Amino acid sequence: MPLLQRDDEQGPRTRRQVEMDAARQRLEAEDRAGMGATAAAEAPTGPSSEMNLAAVLAAMQASMEANQRKLQDLIAANQEEARREQEAARREQEAARREQEAARREQEEARRDQEAKQNLILEKIDHGLVTLGGKVKNLTLEVKEVSARADSLETRIVKLEAREPVAVQASAAKFDMPRFDGTSSWTAFKYQFQTLVKTNRWDDDQSFAALTLALRGDALLVLENLPPDGRTLERLVT
Repeated sequence: MPLLQRDDEQGPRTRRQVEMDAARQRLEAEDRAGMGATAAAEAPTGPSSEMNLAAVLAAMQASMEANQRKLQDLIAANQEEARREQEAARREQEAARREQEAARREQEEARRDQEAKQNLILEKIDHGLVTLGGKVKNLTLEVKEVSARADSLETRIVKLEAREPVAVQASAAKFDMPRFDGTSSWTAFKYQFQTLVKTNRWDDDQSFAALTLALRGDALLVLENLPPDGRTLERLVT
């Protein structure tokens, strides 16, 4: 009979299971061989047959014990190998877990660095916007100030322009327009006329009118020589 009963096996067979089955089969074969030897030893009869039977039984017992030890050693060796493989697998899993943890920490640090950089950029943008807003505000105030100055200057210019005719009239009232009848020096009269034009700030039309009204006597004849389209100050002086 077999030394150990084989366990029912389900699923794929591993290398250790195959080795265990081979070891069991080898031990069972040795046991059957020992039993055959025992049966052969029991065949003779006589006084020495009992002694031979006892020796055979003792040999069989020793063989069975030896096979039992071998099987136990094989089982222990297989169990130790399985334990080592499990330990190696556990170490590999632990190493993989540590690598995953390190990768997770690196990702977390990278995420924090990215958030810090983004926050720094946002702070710089906010600071730049605040600074730009201050500059825009200052420029707006400066523009308003310049605009106010321009309005003030424009008001003063308008007032001065409004006051200029009065000044011209006052100035004109102090200097009477001389008369020219053609008997006195034209060069002297022309100098007086130009001085009066400059003092009163007359334009060409005003100067033309003033010179026309200043002519007397024979000097009036020059007006007859002026064509209708040539009644200008320059033409009259010429």
